Amino acid sequence: MPLRFHPRCPSLSAIDLALLSFVFLPAVWRTERAYGTDPANLPKLVADYLGDDREEERAKLLAEIEGSSGGSIELVASTVREALLGPRLLSGDSFPISTASADVVTLHWRGPDVPDRTPPHPLILCLPDDDELGDPGVALSRMRLLGPAVDENDFRAVVNRRLGSRFQQPPETAADWRSIIRALRRNLPVDSDRIYLYGRGAGGEAAWMAATLNPDLFAGVVAVASVPRLPYSRQLLPLLIPNLSAMRVLSIRSGADSAALLDARLEAIVANGSRLGIAIRGAIAEDPSNEKTELAWLRGAVRPRPGRPVSHWFRYPAQGDAGWIRAAKLYGDVWTEDQLSIAPAPQRDRDEFITDVLKGQLFHFSGDMDGQTLTITTHRIAEIEIRFYEGMTDFNKPVTVLLNGRKRHDALLRPSLATLLESARRDRDPQRLVLAVLTFTIAPETP
Repeated sequence: MPLRFHPRCPSLSAIDLALLSFVFLPAVWRTERAYGTDPANLPKLVADYLGDDREEERAKLLAEIEGSSGGSIELVASTVREALLGPRLLSGDSFPISTASADVVTLHWRGPDVPDRTPPHPLILCLPDDDELGDPGVALSRMRLLGPAVDENDFRAVVNRRLGSRFQQPPETAADWRSIIRALRRNLPVDSDRIYLYGRGAGGEAAWMAATLNPDLFAGVVAVASVPRLPYSRQLLPLLIPNLSAMRVLSIRSGADSAALLDARLEAIVANGSRLGIAIRGAIAEDPSNEKTELAWLRGAVRPRPGRPVSHWFRYPAQGDAGWIRAAKLYGDVWTEDQLSIAPAPQRDRDEFITDVLKGQLFHFSGDMDGQTLTITTHRIAEIEIRFYEGMTDFNKPVTVLLNGRKRHDALLRPSLATLLESARRDRDPQRLVLAVLTFTIAPETP
């Protein structure tokens, strides 16, 4: 529309027009520059966002990403995946990892010589036995004994410490596994859906606990000559084993490890899994070739999908993450002592009494998704977060959330660019992008 001037006003001179241009045009230019309306800028903007630790700068970049993408979630998601897939570290055979507890571990790896931008590869991650802690080469070499479970295109890796892999541990180390997996994704072209844990002896005990308390990170676990080291294992195992409900677990006792107690405990674990419909397979192998045959069964396992049924018992706050559900805040004290001293009441069944005491010390949530309806129950949790990943729900239909028997949400969800970018920055996972989040506070439980 052309500019019109009031007839009583004097006409503007060329100088006046130049001054107006100086005042107004830079503002227009600054707006276009700030919002990055050129789609060609999007890859650089996304890469800058993912690599910037400054909240204010990310807020500015978010505005430019919105402008450059036209607000398209699909376009930004595709660009994020490209940014997270490469380039990767492929030189050398080790790299340091700063963990959540401020410890530094070193990850030693071997694998295919591939270019940076290549389809991701499975990875078998070994937790070292006591005699392997000082020499990661021993663990990496022993992994060759896995036979058909190791393909020439797989990555193999071992960490030089067993951080965050015990039921009893310093609470701040409970988030270390997420730091380790995030560093793996940043440095190697690994398939996030096919990361397998492996360990023998003390390393096997650690593998059991790492998988049980972080079930959304791994596709499967192989534990040789080991069982979970737990207090009151008879009562605690039936609570924790369901954490593994969407994972394949192979528990092996080789011929050299013939202790009757180990056999009995392995059989109890397998029986618990079988009763609950969990894919725990036990192999008491007198011949190493049998072990290889069983390991081949693990190859088809993939990481649990978002929206899967969840039953998650945990001890420390950082363990309250099962992928699509996370306990953001908790009620009550955290159980930090090494053991509990439990004296059952005379009038109570011993197993039932001990189980109730353990439940009182632990935190729990369960969740199930049926179409667009989510049903969630909690125990000792003050705030719960639900993450909606790509393909997990139909954003064109209302989502219903039933929380502890109450309807807490029944409406459409709107995917968010900020949520997508922040989750990608946090998890560094190109195969799992979060598009929306719902958070609910929960009143304390009454007796």
